[in-house]
Amino acid sequence: MPKNPRTDSETQDAGSKAQGKILVTGATGFVGTNLCHRFLAEKTPFLALVRSPVKAEERGLPKNSLLLGDFCRPSEWNLEGVRAVVHLGGLVRALKWPEFQAVNVEGTGRLLARIREWDPGIPFIHVSSLAAAGPSRDGKASLAPPSEARPCSLYGRSKMLSEREVQASGLSHTILRPGAVYGPWDKDVLALFRQVRRGLGLVAGPPSRFSLIYVEDLVEAILRALEAPVEGRVIPLGYHEPIGDREWLEKIGEAVGQSPRVLRLPLFLAGGVALGAEVWAKLRGRAALFGRDKYRELAGGDWVADPGLAEELLGFRAKTGFLEGFAKTWDWYRQKGWI
Repeated sequence: MPKNPRTDSETQDAGSKAQGKILVTGATGFVGTNLCHRFLAEKTPFLALVRSPVKAEERGLPKNSLLLGDFCRPSEWNLEGVRAVVHLGGLVRALKWPEFQAVNVEGTGRLLARIREWDPGIPFIHVSSLAAAGPSRDGKASLAPPSEARPCSLYGRSKMLSEREVQASGLSHTILRPGAVYGPWDKDVLALFRQVRRGLGLVAGPPSRFSLIYVEDLVEAILRALEAPVEGRVIPLGYHEPIGDREWLEKIGEAVGQSPRVLRLPLFLAGGVALGAEVWAKLRGRAALFGRDKYRELAGGDWVADPGLAEELLGFRAKTGFLEGFAKTWDWYRQKGWI
């Protein structure tokens, strides 16, 4: 006889959990939209947390999969049938630190408290960022636990503190740290495509290298983590080869059929541009696409992720090369009329 035979009700509960829904925060964001579309394609039940049903409709999310609300205020949610959580919600840029603190840190804490109150056995996949770890020349720093991470930006600090919230929650969790993500629905890398299309590319400071990951590959890594959560681990994600800043623009050029003139600006000049952009954005009441916080990350140098742990623990290896990924992204931008 087995040591701990299950009762019929326990077996039923386990079966219903296996068939339950996956709660996705940040479902109308860049990565969240791609993840939900993958769930739709595979007929995986999910619950998309959204603040705007209009935006959800624009993103192609069916009404019967929506949970209206804000992850910073989760107390009234009905989580019946939820079997796992993928936390993608948060701010990427903000006017000042208290906004990052309120959403990325305190909001994550309230979400965790709500999940723990509802069912402490629900696995929690936290999609963080390489910015939480800080710059890394050879990938070693990307493996640093949250207690030893050295973020250089306010955004990175908020993601590092959100990781600490997850670790302290007592929930079964896996933390994923992707490098720069690009692909359909992304508006940040879109700015680079627009530059290159005009025949110009700007880089700043000494040459630096980055770990990128195409969004479909990131979605695959999330699915691997859902299938077999790796309890308590922090896992960096990126294509197995980093790319230099100049090569990044040149590869985009190949994808769009343009040979851009790449200009390297002095770092101090890029700092002046960031300050000016931030002042102008504040006058309009919004955060700048490239402000001083993003300048701090730029000045950090290399941002390389170590992909080895993802291969070891998740059996995951990003498969989309740069030229292929940029070509797919370019085609999508054109089809949607974004460029």
